[in-house]
Amino acid sequence: MSRLWRESVFFLFLSVFGFSGCDKDIQMVSLGIDDIYYLPRMKAYALHPAFTGEEYRWTLRSDGRDSLLSEKRDYIFLAKDTGTYDLTFEIIDPTTPYKHDFRFVVMHEEIEYSPYISKVYEYRPAPGQFVNLMPEYLEGETEEDIRKKVEENISGTNDEMISLGSYGGYVIFGFDHTVINVQGQKDFRVLGNAFYSDLPEFEDKKGGSCEPGIVEVSFDTNQNGLPDDEWYELAGSEYYKPETVKEYSITYRKPDPDKIPEPDMSQQISDLTYISWRDNQGESGYVSQVIYHTNLIIRHGYQKRI
Repeated sequence: MSRLWRESVFFLFLSVFGFSGCDKDIQMVSLGIDDIYYLPRMKAYALHPAFTGEEYRWTLRSDGRDSLLSEKRDYIFLAKDTGTYDLTFEIIDPTTPYKHDFRFVVMHEEIEYSPYISKVYEYRPAPGQFVNLMPEYLEGETEEDIRKKVEENISGTNDEMISLGSYGGYVIFGFDHTVINVQGQKDFRVLGNAFYSDLPEFEDKKGGSCEPGIVEVSFDTNQNGLPDDEWYELAGSEYYKPETVKEYSITYRKPDPDKIPEPDMSQQISDLTYISWRDNQGESGYVSQVIYHTNLIIRHGYQKRI
């Protein structure tokens, strides 16, 4: 029976005979690891042995040598390249030692993977100038409706920009395969709308709109297809500088609908104190509303922790 593309864990049954009589049933013990697995490249496979012991060891056998993969009980196999991978699982225990050799046959995917975003899981912009315009919010739409619009804008080869608003706005997206960290290579890139200014004061130096963002990555460790595992922040150019603030958080508050605007037409601002904010550093201020975009809608205040 072919096991091609099967996602479930296969079982190897071991017979344990009882010596008290020939009429007793044979007990079946499941190891939880099969002899051979077939799966596409860059697809993770979780292995969870049923047996326990004091220590564990997963090794890869290649060219007559063993390479240590893990010393934890559970192991997730993942390979970037096609080929045959011979592995060994060992339970190191004085009472119940165990050793099992098995194999992964990694094949090329039937449908070519896309290098682009395939799924948007969540979109939560902070207050900002282009919120509810990129993408456009229509009266009566739900958060799920907007999520679908965001997914349409940035998935595949689509290149319609979305707005994350002010600090703390975020979008969570994923790919149709596992992005593997390859030493010395660029694994992915994030595009933005940064640009240099042509104003005279920036003629001899960089200036304009850089709008830097924070990028975090997560691996689907529990293999449930959801972004609910541990997140890791990628260290940017400013991360290790002593003046960089870590564990920063900010809270925005929904404006009072009866609030009287405080305009400043010299800066083309229709309300200087439109949305208030306070951070965990004791600072506070406002997100202003410009005269060009007055469709900003804040349903509630929320806090985003970085």
